[in-house]
Amino acid sequence: MKNIAILTASQAFTYPADQIRLSFLSMSAVQNIIQHTFQFRTSAITTPPSTFGPVELTNPPGLVYEWGEWSAEDVAFPIRLLTIDQRRVVWQIAGSHTEHIEGLMNQLLAVCSATITEDGTTALGAWDKTQWYSELSFTLEVGIEAWKRTMPILQLIDDALYSVIPASQRTFPSINVFNYRGDETFPGEYRPWHGSKFNLTLRQGTTIDEQTFYSAAPLKTRDHIALIEKIEEYLQNGF
Repeated sequence: MKNIAILTASQAFTYPADQIRLSFLSMSAVQNIIQHTFQFRTSAITTPPSTFGPVELTNPPGLVYEWGEWSAEDVAFPIRLLTIDQRRVVWQIAGSHTEHIEGLMNQLLAVCSATITEDGTTALGAWDKTQWYSELSFTLEVGIEAWKRTMPILQLIDDALYSVIPASQRTFPSINVFNYRGDETFPGEYRPWHGSKFNLTLRQGTTIDEQTFYSAAPLKTRDHIALIEKIEEYLQNGF
């Protein structure tokens, strides 16, 4: 496996019902502080994308901030997206600095701590749990013949998933995956557990001879890379 590009990494922080106060977070003063703190180019009151499952219909519908940046521990990186809906806060960054996402979230909590609702609680409190999603581009060092002789391919992927992902993490939320498809999708889409999607296709604009792939999965970046490495190992060894 080579030429690995981490296209995007997302982490969702989920909340119990009514613990994200969208009306207060939608106040112009709060929006402006968030936009300034993370240097977002744009912000809007709108329904966020459903990367980690359906977004509840509410009024206001949610908040979407785009194209920000952050510097931490002498590392600077772009923030693609921050979204807030009724049940979750989602950060999406470019590159490999996923270890800093929780720091971004803590900074957001600090910014929102001054916004107190009418019942004495903050507009955004402590989250309940987290979820992950990542997208990769990479070249596999196996030929087309390896895919043809390795059957069944779904069983191969299933075994690779179970060898890499801890048992405690094998139940994922439903997610939407962007499919970057060229003229041919190969080997296709596989849904391992409970409606979650593991996606492995040819990278858009490439051919099967180039062996350049796109993959999306509800996994941390390091687990996603480990999974692809295991699939490549199985392909090389003939499964």
